[in-house]
Amino acid sequence: MARAVLKEPVILFRMASDQFCELPPSDQYKLELLDGEVFVAARPRTNHQHFIFQLAVVLELWIKPRKLGRLLPDCLMKLDGKWTPAPDLVFIARRHLARVMRKRIEGPVDLAIEVLSPTNPEID
Repeated sequence: MARAVLKEPVILFRMASDQFCELPPSDQYKLELLDGEVFVAARPRTNHQHFIFQLAVVLELWIKPRKLGRLLPDCLMKLDGKWTPAPDLVFIARRHLARVMRKRIEGPVDLAIEVLSPTNPEID
């Protein structure tokens, strides 16, 4: 059976951040809540992932020895009742580590990094 391939992000439906955060995680698709709308998109391609990995290594080499905080990839960030994006990388300063919960980060991070994709730059 052939699987459908997403060529661009799709809006599924509207919901609140608390409901969205209770959805099960998806290994196949990237889910984000943007202005109350659930966006589903294909997971990033290998070149995109490789670039994010290289950037994360460089940043981690700066962050870790200085004990500045934590770097997390593709983590939900609940900002309010309508916004729960999942940036490619986020940095949380040590003083804000209490915001990191089991399923998401509650509130803003100190640095959010989204690598633009040629297929959907308006969403990125």
